[in-house]
Amino acid sequence: MIEQPKRGDGEKAWRTYAGQLRRELGEVRARLDGVRDVEQRAHVAESRLAGANSRAERWKEDFGSLLASKRRDGRILNELERALRQGDIPAALALVNERRRGIREAFNR
Repeated sequence: MIEQPKRGDGEKAWRTYAGQLRRELGEVRARLDGVRDVEQRAHVAESRLAGANSRAERWKEDFGSLLASKRRDGRILNELERALRQGDIPAALALVNERRRGIREAFNR
């Protein structure tokens, strides 16, 4: 805390006091600018985090969809193999056509 001169202390004391006040005000402004800068960086970081979380959720959904698709492909391949071993060509063709439809639908989205 800067001590204020008393009445009658003279011009030099008051000028010194004014200079100290200006310096302290400058330091406070610099600290305030630093705080504003940190707040801005925090805001940018929060925005980036929200965007990353949003992308992560979409990727998670896409991964779940891809995993379900691969499971379906595995099921179709197992059924196809079973049909071919049993010599059931119409059933095997139906399975191939089912997968072909799925692939077309995926590309037409």
